Amino acid sequence: MNRQSPLPVAPIRVPVSRAKVSEILAGIDFSTHRGRRDRAMILMSYSGVRQGSALSTRVEDLITRKGEFWLRLRDTKAGMGEEYFEMKCERSLAEAMRAYIDCAGLLADPTGPLFRAVNPQTDEITSRPISMREVHTMIRCRARDAGLEAEIDWASIRKSGLSAYQMLYYVARDRVREREAQ
Repeated sequence: MNRQSPLPVAPIRVPVSRAKVSEILAGIDFSTHRGRRDRAMILMSYSGVRQGSALSTRVEDLITRKGEFWLRLRDTKAGMGEEYFEMKCERSLAEAMRAYIDCAGLLADPTGPLFRAVNPQTDEITSRPISMREVHTMIRCRARDAGLEAEIDWASIRKSGLSAYQMLYYVARDRVREREAQ
């Protein structure tokens, strides 16, 4: 008889506050390749990008239009096929992406993956793409370094950013309705 272990129960991921995301970002050393990459990845997560879409992004998917930074992302959600969409980067994400790309010299390999593994001994960017497991470990370590003990991962940071965006949308919508009512 073949006994399989029961499926693990996925933890309920709650959004983390903007302050906690700021704490995580504040604990990152931006003078290293790893720090710049991690900052760009966390900000991309906070911008609402799915982890699979971020990890499938290539350097050539970065687009500059009229001085603004855009990303062409693959929507890799199961059952949707592979569709592309473009996202305008907000200022802090654009700055983080520029810093990461410039320090890592990624423009020399436009067809390579955007987010790559870092050699731990030399802090040099490799040509190997970073794996989902490495991203999960990175976010947990960054959260632990910031003194946060909660279960924080890409999805919880993404939910936090989407919640903040949704709140801003509703506040702006209510202000427009108030002006129209006057």
